[in-house]
This record gives sequence, structure tokens and C-alpha cells, in this order.
Amino acid sequence: LNAVPLEISAVLANHGPALAALHGRSLQRAGQLPEARAALERAVAGAEAVGDNGRLRSRALRDLGVLHHQRRAVEDARAAYVAAEACCPPDAERLRATCVGNLGALAHDQGHYEDAELHYRDALAHFHAIQDDRLTGIFQSNLALALRELGLLAEAQDRLSRACALLDAVGDLRLAAVAHGNLGAVAHQGGDLELAAAELRHAREQLEGLGDPNSLALALAREAAVLADQDDIVGAVDRLDRVRTLDVDGLTERVVALHYGFVARARGDRPALLRLLHPGVADWMLRWEGAAGAGPVAGPVPPPATPDDLW
Repeated sequence: LNAVPLEISAVLANHGPALAALHGRSLQRAGQLPEARAALERAVAGAEAVGDNGRLRSRALRDLGVLHHQRRAVEDARAAYVAAEACCPPDAERLRATCVGNLGALAHDQGHYEDAELHYRDALAHFHAIQDDRLTGIFQSNLALALRELGLLAEAQDRLSRACALLDAVGDLRLAAVAHGNLGAVAHQGGDLELAAAELRHAREQLEGLGDPNSLALALAREAAVLADQDDIVGAVDRLDRVRTLDVDGLTERVVALHYGFVARARGDRPALLRLLHPGVADWMLRWEGAAGAGPVAGPVPPPATPDDLW
């Protein structure tokens, strides 16, 4: 049902709350967020009217929460996730765990890393119990990034290693590559340049041809920073030159620019840092240079999981 084209789901949408929810998800995937929100709200109201046992309403609320999360409407997203968890039937453990994990992602995005850690650990216990390796891998990776922010680099690296193994095994090439890239960034921050270089090279090679320029740009920029720390300035500049050919979003551009700064610092080219980098990045570098053991950032948490097999 998740593969139903938008035009077909539109025809079906008036035939009950389940199909309205399906149409809402189709609209959401098409980027039509106001229309998706209206369809999902109709699905929630319709589920209540027909006496749904909670499963349909919980799914629609979960998707509504993701939509608000995408809009950065934090309180609306939190309310939808909490409501989705509250009405979830006892036998829908995967759905409940996804709601809990998404609450973690929301806290993570706001910088509330201890809260994010608690939600991720709760969700992971459920995903492990039902042997869902893909979602376990996703939230192991998310937990690792929260732990990194809390300064727990050893556990973060271990969690990312496990996430990589799981996502490699299930064949999710893009998410596995992102996890390998984050493992490389955490290893770099911990001073293991050999592991960092290997993981970032793997991530970059896997992302080439997958149609995800933002993740590829991050892998290239992080690899450049590692190469610079290994005194391979030619290799570092080559990776950064490749980044210039990619069409990336604003957030990725800023993170990449920070890594330009790491390479400029390794070259001893402070004027380039202050003259050439994206506005505001020089301030970031000054802050990072003042921190003990400063290194490349691990990047933002992936988008909240909305697994296709919940329908």
C-alpha cells in the first residue's frame, strides 16, 4: 500500500479513515505538507468516529508527528508522538517503539541529549525484542550520536559499529553508508585516524551513485579533515574540490564549510579560514579550537524513522 501513486490514493481518500491516512502519507512523501496534514487529521478524526482500536489512530498520529517534525513545529510534533504512543494497542510494539524513538529524535534535534538517550534506549529494547534489525540499526546510530554529544565516545563508537553491521546486513545501502560515515567522524574525534579514514572512505565509496548529495558531501568533507590530520593535504584538497561539484542544502553547506576550516587549519592557512569560509564558520572554528580534542562534528541525527512496514 505504501507504493500507491498519489493520484490513486487521492481517489481512495474519501472512502474511510484508513485510506485518508494512506493519502496523507502519499502527500507527505510528495512534499505537499499542508495537504498531508489535512488528510492525516481527517484520518485521526475518522478513526475516533468508527471506534478504531487505536492502531489506525496511532499510525496517523505518528505520521502527523513526523510531518510536524519536518516543519520544525516542535510542540505539535511532541504532542502527536505522545498521543500516538498513548493510543497504541498493546500488540503494536513496533509502532509504539517508533513513536518513542521519534520522541528521542525530537529531543536530539533540540539539543536535549540526555532525554534523547533515554528515549532511544527505551525504543531499542523493543526493537531488539521483536528482532527488527533495520530499526535497531537506525536507533543504535541515533543513540550513538547522542552519546557522542554527552562525551561518551567509547560507547558511541561501539554503538555505531553495531549499527553499521546491522544496516549492512539488511542491505540498506544509504543508511549503512551514513552510519559508517558517522563512525568515521567519531573515531576521528577520538584520535583513531586509521579507523576514521577507513570508515569515511567506505562511506564515500558507498554513497557515490546513490543520489544523496548531502550525505556524500559530508563524507567527502569529513574524509578531507582526516586526510589533513594525516598530512595528506593533496588528498584533502581533492576531496573538498569534489564537494564543490555537489548540490547540497544549507545545513550541509555549513557543516562542510566547518571541515574546510579543519583543512585550512592543518595547512596553517588561517587567512583562508577567515577569508573564504561560509559566513559564521570562522566563529565556529574559534570555538572548536578552544575545545579540548576538538574534531569534526558527527552531523545531525537522521530524520525520524517512519518504517514502511507499519501499514
